Amino acid sequence: MAIKYKYAWRGEKAVHIDSVLPSDRKGEYTCMGCDKALLPALGNIRQHHFRHKVVANCSPETYLHRLAKEKFYETYKNCLDNGFPFLIDLSVVGKCIDYDQCKRPQKETHDLTEYFPIIDIETPHGKFIPDILLRSAKGVPLYIEIKVSHGCTQEKIDSGNKIIEIEINSEKDIEDLSKNRLTDLDNSIFFNFVRERLVPCLQKECDRQGSAFLVYSSGKSILRNKCRVSDLNRAIKHSVYFEWIDEGSFGNFLVGQIACDLYKKKNAEVFQKGIPVKNCYLCRYHSISFDDAGIYCKHLRRQTTSTFAAECDIFRPDIEVYQQYLEYFV
Repeated sequence: MAIKYKYAWRGEKAVHIDSVLPSDRKGEYTCMGCDKALLPALGNIRQHHFRHKVVANCSPETYLHRLAKEKFYETYKNCLDNGFPFLIDLSVVGKCIDYDQCKRPQKETHDLTEYFPIIDIETPHGKFIPDILLRSAKGVPLYIEIKVSHGCTQEKIDSGNKIIEIEINSEKDIEDLSKNRLTDLDNSIFFNFVRERLVPCLQKECDRQGSAFLVYSSGKSILRNKCRVSDLNRAIKHSVYFEWIDEGSFGNFLVGQIACDLYKKKNAEVFQKGIPVKNCYLCRYHSISFDDAGIYCKHLRRQTTSTFAAECDIFRPDIEVYQQYLEYFV
């Protein structure tokens, strides 16, 4: 079956079959896939297309790869010459500037032409030859790579240079390049872009749901379950340590033995960090009842709650005792 293409070379320019007039039938058109002569088929029955003048062993993959490079170059150069934006939509994570554990997904939109006003096709850059090389005024590179059958090599990815890999499966994907926009949610992959952003504290409007571990100046600690960051404003304000635990990290919510074990682990971890938490689970004198229902103080010889340590004069943290808790969930 003859291969039918919508585009062909006419001189050094890629032309679409719809731009070819009947009077242009005898023009010289060349295939992007095999460099052989093409003829425009402009009949009244079938959809207009280019066909090979002589049956050739043509590569559709090569055709798509060459055409995509040309169309991207043409589109981006037009943006540069006429002051149009060429946008990318990038998925990032906003990380709270005050609380490391509090994060939320965000989307950023950037105009590449503001950062990269120089464009070249298959120009060497170091040991690599990207399909398209964008450069800033200071020479910072951005590789545009066209993926038809093979993606970027791991060596190129490991170079640390920013790369946008555009997957092309059909002429329709190439026509989408004229929209002046790429997104990592569609057919583009962004390598070596910084994906984390520090953002101002969003406590007041933050609706993230999960659990939180807090330590207060008294030394007491608490594991709050099934709450929102916005519900913790007052508690966070009076705490000396706050750690957010996303919903889903340990199931939908922390319950039962999981919550109990995590509470022990967090007390041990923050104490190791130098946070002044006082909890009986850290003390050499504590023991746990067989059903884990409470703490028995071997010094006072009575049962107590774990936060009693905050007001106990004989609180003695001992790593040989709480080391076991550090190993939970490892």
